[in-house]
This record gives sequence, structure tokens and C-alpha cells, in this order.
Amino acid sequence: MAIISFIYSIPKNTKFYILKKDGKAMQSIIYIGNKAPIKYATAVATEFNKGADEVLIKARGRAISTAVDACQISMNKFLEGIEIKDIKIFTEEIENRNVSAIEILLGRI
Repeated sequence: MAIISFIYSIPKNTKFYILKKDGKAMQSIIYIGNKAPIKYATAVATEFNKGADEVLIKARGRAISTAVDACQISMNKFLEGIEIKDIKIFTEEIENRNVSAIEILLGRI
């Protein structure tokens, strides 16, 4: 069973959740906000360089395009041997409004 071991922030105010099993990083979760895509791409590269097997990128609403850009930048510019393993597109109801959301799972080949 995986547990959340710690939360830290790079770039400022970006939350990362590292799920660990037996001391080895399994999956990191990065929430996309209003920053430039290059900031999130750097964060994705950092997570893979720290040993994560998978990085899950989550975004809602207007941040969806930023999430897609961050994935493409990190795969094409920063990292080799990384592929998109899964993409989930869905709708969340927040305060009686429907908001589109996306989850992109990046993993090592």
C-alpha cells in the first residue's frame, strides 16, 4: 500500500505528492496552475531525475493547455525514454459548475 510521504514545492506554490513503497518513489503528482509551462516541465524533469517511475500531471479548466504544453516540453526537450502512458479526460462538479479536467500519466519506457 502506498502512502504519501512528504510534500514540497518547486516552483513556488506548486504541490508535489510523492507516493513511496518500500522507500522507492513510485509516482509523483504535479498540479498545474497559472505559471508558465516551462516551470512545470522543469518540475517533471526533476521528479524523473530523482527516481520517480511515473509522474501524474493534473489540471482543470484553463490550465489544461498548460498541462499538455508542460508534458510535451518535458518529453521533447528535457527527458529521453519517457512516454505518455495514460490520459484521462473528465468533468468535475465544483460549486454547482461543471469544470473539465485532465490527468496525464508520464512514465519510463
